[in-house]
Amino acid sequence: MFGLVITAVGCQEGFSTGLGSEQVGRSTTSAVVKSIFMVVVVDLIFTAIFYLTAPR
Repeated sequence: MFGLVITAVGCQEGFSTGLGSEQVGRSTTSAVVKSIFMVVVVDLIFTAIFYLTAPR
């Protein structure tokens, strides 16, 4: 799931990159930051699901 999130964010940022080498650098930085954030969010969601569905 984490690989899917990272790939989706990377592709989305790559397709929205403007022209020029400066835009490539900005898109790369943006993709890394968004990927890290989304991995934390997905991890939070899975933790909540597993916590709430765990047998007690």
